[in-house]
Amino acid sequence: MAVINTIFSNLKTKLATITKENGYATDVNFVGLQPESMEKDIKDVPYIVVMEQPETPLHYGNTNNRYSTAVTLKLFVRDNVDYYTAINNLIDDVKSLVHSGIESNLGANCLKLLYIGIEDMSLSGQQNIGDARLIIEIIWWDAR
Repeated sequence: MAVINTIFSNLKTKLATITKENGYATDVNFVGLQPESMEKDIKDVPYIVVMEQPETPLHYGNTNNRYSTAVTLKLFVRDNVDYYTAINNLIDDVKSLVHSGIESNLGANCLKLLYIGIEDMSLSGQQNIGDARLIIEIIWWDAR
């Protein structure tokens, strides 16, 4: 699956541009792909882990096949004062990036990137950690 791997690599690169310098509310310190980065050190927050779900065929043609791949973005933040605001800022930053029309930056085979919604959000007052799972969908094609 070289095509989807290229799209994921490019998505990881784009998510890493979420910084205050680029106009966002959050400075993301790390973006990783599952499973390489599932157990990041807490000091590296805020960070994002990209987790791929199985692809779904949408259309088989003679030369081009279209697929849909759901992606879970696991977001982690830490804020000693207000981690609720911190996680919501990062959610808004990711939504803004997805809605900004970055498909062309993810590779020629990426047709559409859709924000689906928040799957889960939790806050741990003991460690001042906030995390959320966002679902996005990538529509892409491959000549097979």
